[in-house]
Amino acid sequence: ELHIGEDPVPIVIRSSAGETTAAEDLQGLDVARPAGGAVPLAQVARIEADWRPAAIKHRNRRRMVTVSSQLAEGFTFSDVLQAFGPRLEALELPEGVTVGLGGDAEGSNEANAAMVRTMPIGILILLGVLLAEFNSFRRVMIILVTVPLAAAGVIPGLLISGQPFGFMSLLGVIALVGIVVNNAIVLLEVVDGRRREGATVDEALGDAVVLRIRPILLTTATTVAGLLPLALSSSTLWPPLASAMISGLLASTLLTLVVVPALYRVLFSGNRGATGVRFASQAAAAGLLLMVPTSPLMASDRAVTLEESMRLAGRRPAAEAARLQAEAVAQGAHAERRLSYLPMVGASVSASDRNRDLALTTPLGQFELGVSRANSAGVEVVQPLFDPARHLYANPASRAESEAAGLVADRTRQELAAVGGLAHLRALDLEARLRSTVAFVKSLEARLLDTEARVDAGRALEADALKIRLALERAQLEFEALEQARRVASADLGRSVGLDGPASALGVDSWVDRPAPPFEILIDSALESRADLGALAGSAEALALRRSAVKAEALPSFNASVAWSWTDGSPYSVDSWAEGALSLNWKVFAAGTRAPRVRALQAEQEATERQLLEARRAVEVEIRSVLAALKTARSAVGVSERGVEQATENLRVERERHVAGRITTNDLLVAEAELREQRTLFRLAHVEVVRSWINLWLATGERDLGVLFG
Repeated sequence: ELHIGEDPVPIVIRSSAGETTAAEDLQGLDVARPAGGAVPLAQVARIEADWRPAAIKHRNRRRMVTVSSQLAEGFTFSDVLQAFGPRLEALELPEGVTVGLGGDAEGSNEANAAMVRTMPIGILILLGVLLAEFNSFRRVMIILVTVPLAAAGVIPGLLISGQPFGFMSLLGVIALVGIVVNNAIVLLEVVDGRRREGATVDEALGDAVVLRIRPILLTTATTVAGLLPLALSSSTLWPPLASAMISGLLASTLLTLVVVPALYRVLFSGNRGATGVRFASQAAAAGLLLMVPTSPLMASDRAVTLEESMRLAGRRPAAEAARLQAEAVAQGAHAERRLSYLPMVGASVSASDRNRDLALTTPLGQFELGVSRANSAGVEVVQPLFDPARHLYANPASRAESEAAGLVADRTRQELAAVGGLAHLRALDLEARLRSTVAFVKSLEARLLDTEARVDAGRALEADALKIRLALERAQLEFEALEQARRVASADLGRSVGLDGPASALGVDSWVDRPAPPFEILIDSALESRADLGALAGSAEALALRRSAVKAEALPSFNASVAWSWTDGSPYSVDSWAEGALSLNWKVFAAGTRAPRVRALQAEQEATERQLLEARRAVEVEIRSVLAALKTARSAVGVSERGVEQATENLRVERERHVAGRITTNDLLVAEAELREQRTLFRLAHVEVVRSWINLWLATGERDLGVLFG
């Protein structure tokens, strides 16, 4: 060795004789001098025999000595470290000497560190997918609750199987997360689907558990069966992973079927009222539909009252479509409000490869700017703090638009209910005409038999019998036409009330004596209650707010952001960092579009206000017209009632005169037709009174059918 300073420099001397040179002969070896010539080695060095390492290993520029051992059968490195670790810590090592673990322990630590670095990205991706699928923080929270449920079953499984908790067990837990959330996802999908169909929270949860318990249990059973060979293998690598997954999957499956429905019921029980009403109505309609026979010959046996017709008509698909359109507007407004108050989270992952390395050239030399291949990832959270256009105007505008859409849906349901009631009354009109025609036909048949008997007795002419027979044939032809029209009206009634087949209309009690409120009260009620007027007023308010929002776009907005970045090819001293920022955004000039947009919205607002004014004036005219029709219908009932009495008495007299031969058969037939006509008018007048009340109910905008039928 050549000692220069503190560090010895090893000198290697080789002889031409090679390794066969004896140790005693080394002293006589010639060593060349820089000035020329050679001297024996013994003159310049002292030769001593000493034991030194055959090789000196370094790691991170420090000397390293490796002590290796193999694991005995049935043991893992974690078992050995658990017993060996305290003894290592008790060692008194010289200054500068440290002990580090290699092998499986080092690989496990490196894998765990790498997994911890990338775990935030995986968690954010999972959250992003769940939020994109359900668009609800509460539902995502319910799904994530299944993760600790699975973790609760991992530890007992490892203890029972006697497996250590190491890297493979942790890998099994991570894989388990992606499996157990599926159970909650499929449960929530069924629950939300049933609630969209109108079910209550409790019934939707019950149906979801009944429908999904078998697939969930079968999926768990097949997964456990597939992992059993790994759990029972003699390898030291796979049993920890399989044991963690099996026990965690069994525990999470059983707990998910209990905890997820219970938590959903707690978080969403506040919506049971409206949903329950909707479900009750749909269930009632469905139950009534199931009671209708499927045979075409018996389809007309479904009889409905006027109240049933109007209630069922208010639930037909067109009403549901209006409700869904209003819900779409409400969800859009909800999304706009969320955009103003909730943060936006973004994540990015990239891998790049340049065709050459970059370096920074300076007077001090060149410095490398990263490597050619680089991987990077980043997460950014942006929280809106204050946006005048959105917070002060756009959000209230969206709320007003949502309320206006809901009022439009309410008005649609009222109009559909009125359509169902009017279809019911049209069927009753035809039923009244049919009854009068049937009575007329029976009367003509009896009159024909009597006349034919008189002809046979020589007391009447054959021409009289022919006249009655001709009138009977005309009445029968009219009956057939009315019967066809009644079938069409029954089909139209079934369509109007949302049934798959025709429906027959049951009769209505007399509404003639029901008092009508004063005109002034009806006007005030209509102007206050009508949903279409409220929708126009809400639309005008929303347009005014939108116009103010456009003006407020000229004001600055404030945002806060937090970001985390990571890269493995950065020239900087660290490979990951976090940063935060407060930003002010001010769009001073928007290409001159604000003023035209403001004028356009102002024009729309003024047009909507003009429509509202016209609609309010039309309401007054509509109510006056309906009240006049109601008054006329009531008068028609009294007139037709007296007409029936007079026609009945006139027919009695004409029959006696015809028997006495004082009038012709034509006169008798005219009296019969007059009685039929008066009876028809009497029934139609009663129906017209009910029709006027339905039109008055629609004109005043009353949303409760109980007011009409109370």
